[in-house]
Amino acid sequence: MTFHPLTALRLLARSWKLLLLSLLVSLSAAAYQRITGPTHPKKIVVEVGEQKFSFKTLRSHETTAGAPIHIPAGLAAYAPTLLYKRYPTKDAWTSQPFAAEAPDSLLATLPLQPAAGKVEYQIMVDGKLYPPEPVRLRYKDPVPLTILIPHIYSMFAALLFGAWALLEALRFRRSQEPLAIPTATLL
Repeated sequence: MTFHPLTALRLLARSWKLLLLSLLVSLSAAAYQRITGPTHPKKIVVEVGEQKFSFKTLRSHETTAGAPIHIPAGLAAYAPTLLYKRYPTKDAWTSQPFAAEAPDSLLATLPLQPAAGKVEYQIMVDGKLYPPEPVRLRYKDPVPLTILIPHIYSMFAALLFGAWALLEALRFRRSQEPLAIPTATLL
């Protein structure tokens, strides 16, 4: 097939609905990954007496400092304690009391680990552990924006182009018109 710019534009114009649908699929996949991915903070609800306290726990932190764990200040009356250990080890659990950081939150800090180092932790409030299964936090080195922005752009472009190619292939009728994807790659 020879390349003709007008033919390419006609094929792309024909394919704009699929491109829009591909964008929707790509954004949905990205949102799903953001909500369910391994670095998304885990929401915890602590019920003490008739009160409910909710907060989020970190699951990823940079190696610039120890990971701060914030909980609501209302839990101070119940002597909250942070329990942690390196993962995966048979180390003993270390406990650290929470201290007042601001009028509305308490703070405890996990120890700094090297890149890819993991710590698992739980919060003890009034004799109960929250969450029931330990949360795992992974440390990572900071990534400069000059690397991060092209990386994210490339991932989204590949996701969009892949979804578009799949939709075009599903619609493809061998006997009628050529696919828009090979033509679009020549532009």
